[in-house]
Amino acid sequence: MHSFKIKMSKKIGSFLLNIFIQEEANVLGLYGVSGSGKTTLLNCIAGFKQPDSGKIEIDNQIFFDGSENTNMLIEKRRLGYVSQFSTLFPNMSVNQNISFGFDHTPKNDRIYSPSEITSFLGITHLIERNIHGLSGGEKQLVSLARAIASSPKGLLLDEPLSSLDSRSKIGLIQKLRLVNTELNIPILYVSHSPSEIMSLCDQVSIISNGTIINSGKSSIIFNYDDLNDIDLENFFECEVIDSSNLKLGDQNIVVSNKNLDNQKRVGISINSSDIIVSTNHPSGISAQNVFYGKLIDYFISDQSVLILSNVGEEIWSKITLDSFKRLKLSKGSDMYLIIKSSNINFQN
Repeated sequence: MHSFKIKMSKKIGSFLLNIFIQEEANVLGLYGVSGSGKTTLLNCIAGFKQPDSGKIEIDNQIFFDGSENTNMLIEKRRLGYVSQFSTLFPNMSVNQNISFGFDHTPKNDRIYSPSEITSFLGITHLIERNIHGLSGGEKQLVSLARAIASSPKGLLLDEPLSSLDSRSKIGLIQKLRLVNTELNIPILYVSHSPSEIMSLCDQVSIISNGTIINSGKSSIIFNYDDLNDIDLENFFECEVIDSSNLKLGDQNIVVSNKNLDNQKRVGISINSSDIIVSTNHPSGISAQNVFYGKLIDYFISDQSVLILSNVGEEIWSKITLDSFKRLKLSKGSDMYLIIKSSNINFQN
């Protein structure tokens, strides 16, 4: 686990950012609505803005300490930054953009070569492409590759998926999970998306009007949102069996015929609202995917309930409060999840 210790204040006009975070996490989420101060905080950590007072420390590295007049230069902080909008150089190819981050890193600090990064992220086929010809998802992958090319000591990700559609997000979620598990660097992930926070972050700090109002496990965000408004996406990476079958943990997933030739693994997503919940094994139904599992946890808000169950993999489903009561569900309940093949989304 990585340590995040941030206690700082910054006033911009009439807006006051007054932050206290002390968390251990591999990926720390910063969750809040637009205008709550997320990006301003990230800019203070990156060094683009200077706090008025306080201290910023990640993994025992002090970036700013007002009491000691310490304010580390941006280039010395060695933090990779990816925002929601592409900041790639339009006059450079993909390879040139990635090499830019590598070339501007001191030789003794270089860990990954551009070729290693493109192979790691699965974008070798893009290296000669022009930036203008890339999709939104491809641009964000290249932005991530450029950030990693600088061999950063940490990654600051400012809503990197917010401009992408659901299908484009699937592949990026898998790549970010890979970065987390393989590179072992602290990641601060800013988002207002419950799906992204739940898929990527092991801890979260909730920010409102410039102040951290709570920190803890990622599921605490459900205590602050109206579940009626949440469409939570489940993101998975599956093994490809054939054009009609995938393997997720111990579960076989039947899909509508897809062109999955030459693919060993594929990313999918399933919306929590598209999953039907039963306490008995269903029969005589058209849906071909029926997963048995146990209810692990649930969150109730007004007329909706989000349910976390384990079917070999953890998966979220969403039902009405009336259905939850009628099914007499509780922690440990046996459950059957019913999923239509047509409700399984594939990455672009």
